[in-house]
Amino acid sequence: MDIRIEDLIKDGESFANNQHLARDNKLYLKQNCQSTFFEWANSSLMFLQYEYPNHPQTESFKKIINDDKQMALFATYQNLLGILKAFAKIKPQNNNLDAELILTTIFNNFSRFVHQLKRGRHDGRDLFISDEYDVQDLLHAVLKLHFSDIRPEVWTPNYAGSSSRMDFLINDCKSAIEVKFAKHTHKENKIGEELLSDIAKYSEYPECQSLYCFIYDPDYCICNPKGLEDDLNKNSSEKLRVKVFVRPLE
Repeated sequence: MDIRIEDLIKDGESFANNQHLARDNKLYLKQNCQSTFFEWANSSLMFLQYEYPNHPQTESFKKIINDDKQMALFATYQNLLGILKAFAKIKPQNNNLDAELILTTIFNNFSRFVHQLKRGRHDGRDLFISDEYDVQDLLHAVLKLHFSDIRPEVWTPNYAGSSSRMDFLINDCKSAIEVKFAKHTHKENKIGEELLSDIAKYSEYPECQSLYCFIYDPDYCICNPKGLEDDLNKNSSEKLRVKVFVRPLE
């Protein structure tokens, strides 16, 4: 994102002398600058959601805007500007971007990891990966190297009369992982339908802000992996960010 937080703060400070007393003895921003204020507030929220999507102060920023109910209270302005200044001063680490980099690396290299395990086993010992549970077990072990709070098989809320269990919830970054194992009898159409259902359910789960779908396809059963990824990624929303990985690709 090209905009800088310092620019948002500078723009926000321009509202400082635009308060006036109105109904209920409360201070409001003057009528002639309210539309500009709301544009600034929403632009600032988009910036924080992009840069710090899982930070609690980003959620606080959004809640303050919602609680204002388009009244343009001067206290709302002060609180929003205060949060921006705190971000600029402290510059917290963006855990979500770190998590995405880690997970992307794991998914991209998972097939090489499996190949090494098979090739490097002592005394010719076999390593069988025949279904989703085998992939989940291996993936869980690798995730433990990078994340401290991994919760397997968390129940999602009731949706359309039923609930289900997500494979993993990484509480460190409020991200869920759904694992699929492609076979000649379990290809893109069926996997796509299953994941669309999962996306709808996870969207209603407040502890999950990102969903990573890992489709392991060792026998290249999926004819158009990029197309499947693109189609499912389009289901990202304000509630849930969706990232799909079909691997290996080559």
